[in-house]
Amino acid sequence: KKLAVRWLRTPTARTTGRTHDNMHWGSLLAAAAAAATPDTRQLAGVSTSATSGQRWKTERKRRFEGVVGLTNIDRPRWPRPRLKCTRAAVCTTINALTQPIELVANASDWCLVVVGDAITPGDAYQRLARQKPDRVAYLSLEDQRRLPYETSAAMPERHFGRKNVGYVYAAHAGASQIFDFDDDNALLSATALDGLKPTTKVQLASGQGPVNPYPWFGAAKAWPRGLPLDSLNSANASLSTTKSTVQLGAIQGLAQRDPDVDAIYRLAPRNALPLPFFFERKAASENLIALSSKTMAPFNAQATLWFRDAFAALYLPTTVHGRVSDIWRSYAAQAAFRCQGLSLAFSPPVVEQDR
Repeated sequence: KKLAVRWLRTPTARTTGRTHDNMHWGSLLAAAAAAATPDTRQLAGVSTSATSGQRWKTERKRRFEGVVGLTNIDRPRWPRPRLKCTRAAVCTTINALTQPIELVANASDWCLVVVGDAITPGDAYQRLARQKPDRVAYLSLEDQRRLPYETSAAMPERHFGRKNVGYVYAAHAGASQIFDFDDDNALLSATALDGLKPTTKVQLASGQGPVNPYPWFGAAKAWPRGLPLDSLNSANASLSTTKSTVQLGAIQGLAQRDPDVDAIYRLAPRNALPLPFFFERKAASENLIALSSKTMAPFNAQATLWFRDAFAALYLPTTVHGRVSDIWRSYAAQAAFRCQGLSLAFSPPVVEQDR
């Protein structure tokens, strides 16, 4: 409460009487930072094991001395999983069977891989896998331990990173596309992802450094989780008026109702920054916007379609908190994309999130 009160009483608000939707976000965030003592950060819920409330800075923790490259290439051929699919959806969950997961299980031309964890209630998922044995796989912890992948043993329990086992399983099953989604993100329709291809025509966004993609799709005041706060007022890019053909590594599909925004947005007054809100509804395959090589933007593990040439960048780091794991991955992935001549694209909403 202390942080919220001091945040609202910025000099701009006192001297101009303007509401927050007209205020300069740099002033607002500077005031919030100045007010944020360790006690008030904890009080406001922004000082947790996932967030420190402090500006991030580069600091070397350790040096990798291992082999860089493919280390499993000479190993015996593993028996293929029973799933045979070119399009696989992967999620991990600790919750009972949800409607978004059932929607994907019933989508045509898709396989589903659900990765369990230590406290996942697995009975309903096992029944679903028995009902659709060629299209649904539920991997309990015991199932994961029996897999031939070193990834299975390396992943910690009770961590979002267990999803990595599902990525490997889906790729091993022959998938050329992986839909990376959360158990509370429901597809807007069974065909929401149809027509999305790795080589396609897109509008290009040109800029320098971090950019904010949300205004391109009708959310002028919002920004994605993981966008540097000091870029809020400068994270702009110009959009091309014509379309170009690019090779995509991944497509971030936006979410309706409760999109992926950060804690600063969620703490703000709702009359200034609305929540829930809705992006403009358009066909995803015909309205893609891709980032040029000098721009970047955070993307998540809630509704992202990955193509096979980019699968190596799917790995979610497990040395950080699960709530930020996908954001760190997104920035590392974009650096890898550039080395492979791949691009990241954003699409109009393909899911609706109901937290």
